[in-house]
Amino acid sequence: MNYTNSSSLKRKTFDNKKEKEKENKKEEKKEDKKEEKKEKEKEKEKEEKKEKEKEKEKEKEEEDEKEHIPHVFSVSLRQSGYKQKEYPNMAKNRLSSSQGEIIFKKDNFEKLKNNIYRETKFVKSIESLCKKGFAGPGIKKTNQDNFFIFNNFNNNSNYIFMGVCDGHGIFGQDISSYLVNNLPQNLNKDIINKNIKNLSTEKLQNLSKILESTFVQTNISLNTDERIDATFSGSTCVTVLYTPTRLICINVGDSRCVMGKFSNDKWYSKNLTRDHKPSEPDEMDRIIAAGGKVEAYRDNDGNFVGPERVWKKEGDVPGLAMSRSFGDEVAHTVGVIVNPEIDEYQLLNEDKFLILASDGIWEFISSEEVVNIVKDFYLENNIEGALTYLYNEASKRWIMEEEIIDDITIILVFLN
Repeated sequence: MNYTNSSSLKRKTFDNKKEKEKENKKEEKKEDKKEEKKEKEKEKEKEEKKEKEKEKEKEKEEEDEKEHIPHVFSVSLRQSGYKQKEYPNMAKNRLSSSQGEIIFKKDNFEKLKNNIYRETKFVKSIESLCKKGFAGPGIKKTNQDNFFIFNNFNNNSNYIFMGVCDGHGIFGQDISSYLVNNLPQNLNKDIINKNIKNLSTEKLQNLSKILESTFVQTNISLNTDERIDATFSGSTCVTVLYTPTRLICINVGDSRCVMGKFSNDKWYSKNLTRDHKPSEPDEMDRIIAAGGKVEAYRDNDGNFVGPERVWKKEGDVPGLAMSRSFGDEVAHTVGVIVNPEIDEYQLLNEDKFLILASDGIWEFISSEEVVNIVKDFYLENNIEGALTYLYNEASKRWIMEEEIIDDITIILVFLN
């Protein structure tokens, strides 16, 4: 036997085996690197997903913050540059004022608020709250309420024009926003053009003509604006023109203005406006005379459900639960009007605070209850506490009664 050849063969076999092992190890390392790379890519994807979720949450929080912060002191707008019939949701994120674009963030809102209102001899403080309601789990809701506080009205630092607008129908938010952006400016312009200097002493008869004309003309402009569909949508508008000696209350719809009074060691409320409901005898007479009918909604069994509403004699529209409003073109063909009810109120020492609010407050809380709630906060000079308590109490009652929450807007004025 040739031992040399045998040994050489064994060595060669051994070497081949080692080479294969090396190759296998290399392959294993490659596979390990591939797996490691895959794991890293998975981790990266997870991190990117988390970041996207965080960004979405942040955007949602910012959107919620916009809805929960009062829209703006002075004049605000949620209005689209497109036709609302085609793009009904384009309006909701565009907020601006007569003073230009305003971005609502917590860090600059307090500064903005402080710049707009300062305590005067007659008014201690003005604060507002405007929050969207709750339509049920998983249901997205738009805040259809809006408000304005127009300082230095008629170029006089003692005059303030303020109002709350409660939109209804599919495009209600666009109509309430239109009013907030146009009505105060229109009225200011009309009064200045009539050369009325002293709103504290001007005869109500003279003022009423201007006020009614401005409201009617603003409604005409609203109905002819191509961006807005007011066929079955509208808005209330309760407003107060404040002067140091008297208030001029101008109301359309069922939002309400109430005075909190203290006299002879007792607190009591005084309604400064009337809710315009179809059930009111004079309102009902007008609707019937115009060819409409007033009755509650009928369910499938023919039973009446809820409040009395305005209907055309034939058909099941519009079903409006108020007798005066802006917009609501179909309802206006059967006796619903935009003409405001105008009253004056002489201010007295016993008048302590003024409340303007949408029916998100008044639906389940009476005027007397609201005054009893606010009085304790008035005595502590805690206007923000009063707004928070009112909002929480109204929300609680809505959930108990209806399992939803209406949009809630309040303007609260503490008088000196």
